[in-house]
Amino acid sequence: MLKMKDTIMRTEERIKELKREIDPAWARERRNAYIGDGMVRLFLELKWFHEWYLDATKRDVAYFIKAGMRSYFGWDEKVKRYKKLQKDFLYTLPEKYRKTTLNDAITDADIEQAREYPLERVVDVDKKGFALCPFHDDRRPSLYCRGGFYYCFSCEANGDVIDLAMKVWGLSFTDAVKRIKEE
Repeated sequence: MLKMKDTIMRTEERIKELKREIDPAWARERRNAYIGDGMVRLFLELKWFHEWYLDATKRDVAYFIKAGMRSYFGWDEKVKRYKKLQKDFLYTLPEKYRKTTLNDAITDADIEQAREYPLERVVDVDKKGFALCPFHDDRRPSLYCRGGFYYCFSCEANGDVIDLAMKVWGLSFTDAVKRIKEE
């Protein structure tokens, strides 16, 4: 036990020595390079998936397929990692450049809050949960809305409230979440 404590103390001393020997400017430069490389790699992965998701939305791919792919791809975890790298990178910059913040970004909490937004505020829903579908000429309500999701029995359009808001209001994902959050 005493031998192990002695080894730990010697190791801690050696680490302190190495920290004193390292040039702080070099360490900052290496950290920035490491964070920058990680951001670029993650950005390229996220960009690919985001483009696929937008294309799938345009082609009206079923929501559960998009949600499954999102889960399989690990979208939420990668976005969290990317946001953390952004913040880390922001704090490695000199103080005068830190005024640029990430206030325009949406958080996971914003997205969850937007998913709870009632569909009735996006389209007029009757007592039975049906609405006129905004994606085709509809005389009788064929868009079924329930539990934050919609499905059209005529044109088979489907998705969640954010998808519907994007399509009806003609907004991007981020803008749709921000608009829902403001209302």
